[in-house]
Amino acid sequence: MIQVEGLKKSYNKIEVLKGVNLDIKEGEIVAITGASGAGKSTLLQILGTLDKPDTGNVMLNNENVFNLSSVGLAKFRNKTLGFIFQFHNLLPEFNALENVILPAYIGKMNEKKAQEKGKNLLELVGLSHRIYHKPSELSGGEQQRVAVARALINDPKVIFADEPSGNLDSKNAEDLHQLFLNLKQTRNQTFVIVTHNLELAKLSDRWLKMKDGLIFEN
Repeated sequence: MIQVEGLKKSYNKIEVLKGVNLDIKEGEIVAITGASGAGKSTLLQILGTLDKPDTGNVMLNNENVFNLSSVGLAKFRNKTLGFIFQFHNLLPEFNALENVILPAYIGKMNEKKAQEKGKNLLELVGLSHRIYHKPSELSGGEQQRVAVARALINDPKVIFADEPSGNLDSKNAEDLHQLFLNLKQTRNQTFVIVTHNLELAKLSDRWLKMKDGLIFEN
């Protein structure tokens, strides 16, 4: 699913990634932990094609992604990858359903199919009763579940999550972690998760640690 070789990245002559090698199989939940500044978020940004490495190769779903044109890369990202962030990144003027189906519209899915699929996903994450509520009317845990549904709308091969439970209380964090496990069981969903939450790391199939720009098996 994901093969990374010799990944290096520097910012202003500061070497953040120092030759990362990584292999992630389909259907795995992989957690990456480490101190601030270890390179976790930089690695996730590159794996998610939101940033480019200085050197090294990234194969995603058998595609050498950084050989794609900018337009091709944007299409690949929309169709193949899903993203969940710590602060949800929901559009405040849109209701839950509208937020979920936005990537589907970008991917040219027809409106009827997108609406039906969005409703089904909101039901899957336990929010069938909140479909038309705006983010300001939802709790933090509910907003993050909307973000999960949005990440799933285009049936991504892999979901990248950056501190997904970092802004949630312990109960909502636990519920979110269980949702990830359920998605792995029912959809064989692949997750790569950067987290400081050790409980989530322990629940994952593999727990990796980053230190000084390199990655190690825990």
